[in-house]
Amino acid sequence: MADKNNLEMEEPKKYEAEDEIQIAKDELQDPEKPRALPICSKPIKVVGVQEKSPIAWSPDGTMFAFVSGNHSIYLIKKNERKSQQGNIALSFTVEETLEDHVSPVTALLFHPNKPILVSAGHEGLFIWDLQSFSLKQVIKTGSHISAHDGTVECLIWLQNGDCLITGSSDTTLKAWDMRGDQAQCIDTINAHKAPILVFSYCAATQVLASAGRDSTIKLWDISKLNNFFTAEEHEKDDSSVKIAQQNSIEGHRGDITALTFTQDGSRIWSGARDNDIILWSTKSGKKVDSVSDHKGDIKRLILLKNETILISASADKTIKVWELSSKDNKEEKTERTETKGDGGLEDVLETVDNEALRKILEDDVSLTTLIKDQLEGGAHLLNDLEAHEEGISSFEMSPTAPLAITSSMHNSIRIWSFAITSICLDEREEEDELDGKDQAQQNDNQQRDTAIRTIFSGSLDYTVYQYDIDTLGRLMQINFHNSVQSLSLAPDKKFLVIGGSSYDLKGFALHPSYVQDNDATCVLQEVARFVGHSGKIKYIAISPDGSMMVSSSNDFTLLTWQLKKTYSPKRMTRAELLTQSDFDINSFEFRPGIQHVLVPEKIKPRHNVNEHEGHVNCFGFNKQSNLFASCGNDHKIVVFKPNTRKAGLSKKFSESNAHKALIECMCWCKDFQSNKELLCTGSWDKTAKIWLIADNQQSMKCVRTITEHWGKIVGIGASKDNRFLLTCSVDFTVRCFSLTEPFDCVALYSVPQEAPFTCLTVGNDSFVTGSENGMLRVWPIFGGQFDNSFVQKVPLNEQVEYDRKLAAIQSERRRRAKKVDKTQVF
Repeated sequence: MADKNNLEMEEPKKYEAEDEIQIAKDELQDPEKPRALPICSKPIKVVGVQEKSPIAWSPDGTMFAFVSGNHSIYLIKKNERKSQQGNIALSFTVEETLEDHVSPVTALLFHPNKPILVSAGHEGLFIWDLQSFSLKQVIKTGSHISAHDGTVECLIWLQNGDCLITGSSDTTLKAWDMRGDQAQCIDTINAHKAPILVFSYCAATQVLASAGRDSTIKLWDISKLNNFFTAEEHEKDDSSVKIAQQNSIEGHRGDITALTFTQDGSRIWSGARDNDIILWSTKSGKKVDSVSDHKGDIKRLILLKNETILISASADKTIKVWELSSKDNKEEKTERTETKGDGGLEDVLETVDNEALRKILEDDVSLTTLIKDQLEGGAHLLNDLEAHEEGISSFEMSPTAPLAITSSMHNSIRIWSFAITSICLDEREEEDELDGKDQAQQNDNQQRDTAIRTIFSGSLDYTVYQYDIDTLGRLMQINFHNSVQSLSLAPDKKFLVIGGSSYDLKGFALHPSYVQDNDATCVLQEVARFVGHSGKIKYIAISPDGSMMVSSSNDFTLLTWQLKKTYSPKRMTRAELLTQSDFDINSFEFRPGIQHVLVPEKIKPRHNVNEHEGHVNCFGFNKQSNLFASCGNDHKIVVFKPNTRKAGLSKKFSESNAHKALIECMCWCKDFQSNKELLCTGSWDKTAKIWLIADNQQSMKCVRTITEHWGKIVGIGASKDNRFLLTCSVDFTVRCFSLTEPFDCVALYSVPQEAPFTCLTVGNDSFVTGSENGMLRVWPIFGGQFDNSFVQKVPLNEQVEYDRKLAAIQSERRRRAKKVDKTQVF
């Protein structure tokens, strides 16, 4: 056997230098012009959100915007369809992507009546034209005297969109005239002693409120600013102060992160990082009421239903719905109570009206409860909801529908439906209500495409997430406690096996049926541990019937496992775990106040297979489970006959030099016309190959070598109907090939060149790609219902390659012509 250490290959750079074009003596004809392919550059869905992404709704409520992990702005269109029963079914699709930001975006704001979007962050202000989806203007941070010197943190429109107010970490507040083609700064105020984080505006009083990290609310009279926009040109005084401070309110013990005025402007609600929500009098600057039920920073406050309902969103993961007191004289009572003598019963009773005393006498209402209601408890908690697992960053409600969007402190957004009439909050189920044949068709589609509708993704950040692609929401999270390298879902979607930097594989129950006695408390917990490898896990595959699993690791081996339908984990204390279990106690997490942990059932492998001379990178079963193939660093493909009943593999044949570099990915499929078995492989040699399996299953031959990619192949997969093969490369493209001879390329998918693709999984009508920046994109398969996503044009990389070849041939022609001329002269 060859020395294993010599087989360890250094991973090449992602962007390899272009090879010098060599022109043979007999190849001086012009190269064949590249064929115009249908190209898709806009995915159907995007999963992978910038940490603390801002959110904005368009004024008509038909579109919202968020920021992706690569700092691109995604415009999401809301689609409505009415069912036969009259119910409205919602879906959301990517309308456009705005891709000029390279640093985190902190604020988004749609213009109130024009197709304009403003985005802001460390780079400054970006103003977008939403008709052409192009950038109108950029005001870079520190670029000139009018620009901010720090990150722009918050935005607000005044004068029906003629004026934009910006607040920055440089502590200044700026007013911009937005009426022309270019924004012009018309006033700058040194507003605070620390970064400004939030604005609120009251049109009734022409007062703007600003707040931030100095824990102070500043109230600004902008009547002169409004006069600037309404006065005749000759009446304007451009040097005059347009924004004057009216009042200053202090009382919070942390950064103020949320503000909202009451409609008449007499009061203002504020939320801060001291976890408190406070109602202030804008006239006196005194506290009127407070709410202290959150356990994290307050991120957003919204008043609804004639200001009788307050919704608060917090970094403590929750959204809370409050019913507010409707007593108009509450402020006066509270201020009188604060200024009276010693606060005894006589002083308190003066603040309780006659109606309240009558209730005490007639209805036996508790005096303590009534006083608390009158003086302290003006907000009653009606409902609360844990919206994200890691805390809420932003919360915005649609201006036209009972819908809201939340973004998390990490990388997700969720779409919510609000039933305001009953004051409850629930996550919308995106399911169409269909009858008869339509319902049957929908069920069939869900059976065929479940892996695409919900996606499991693993990452080096120790977590596994399940995403609902229809809502872009995260359905569940599993903490693996190690880097995730591979995962495999059982065919019934109820059992998940994860492998990574730890040497063991862990099986998680996604449904009680996989646990003895159907114990629902074990769901999303580790119930089985597969022990036997002596290296980091590389890859996992489960047979289509769910009875057998194969895994590989850095120990160069394949291990086979018999899967069970139920497992028997045990609950043990720390002492029991030390004496009754051979598991490492450090691999379990004992939480405060919980004495027991769930100890998984230990599973050992059935067989050890050593047919490769290097790491085994990928493998899999064909649909009938009568063939199994593995590929690795040794450039070899080995085909086995599996015995799923005994979890065994017997070698049938192998191809020693299948590729010129390590083989990264493979998949089984069939010729769409002949129905013959095909094996497809992708390699770091920048090629993918389609292999035809002989009828006797004792050999195979290459029937197509795909050379269209200029980067290494990292993912390959076939559509469920065997019509198309998709190859995914670090050259930022996915190519779609027909699975009928001559296996031509029929479509191309491309993304901006900021983060290469890393993996691919394919459904029937759509497929999903993963990227190095953590983004998941859902794409339409060519020839399906989303063909309008494709544009017919020559791929850029093919045009560049054609130009290079043509230039090289023309240069060679000139060189040879000069050589002939010199010979003739001599």
